[in-house]
Amino acid sequence: MSPTLSLVTTLFVGGLPEDTSERFVESIFSPVTQVASTRIIKDASRTKCRGFAYVTIASRTQADEAVRRIDGTSVDGYRVRVDYAT
Repeated sequence: MSPTLSLVTTLFVGGLPEDTSERFVESIFSPVTQVASTRIIKDASRTKCRGFAYVTIASRTQADEAVRRIDGTSVDGYRVRVDYAT
């Protein structure tokens, strides 16, 4: 099923620095939408971000807008990638 037909509102966020916090990820999305939840994927020692996270957006329409407006933008010198989680 294509992302545009799915009800999934979880987004993949890549290109994040290793010291990424939930607050940092939420700050990327806050100008566009409200984040329902954030899950940062960390290394085996659970101290550093592996460069990506997952965010859940409250509605499909807001998720579409977030992908359109945030994917490929630069945040604090990092090029952020946003797409639908698979």
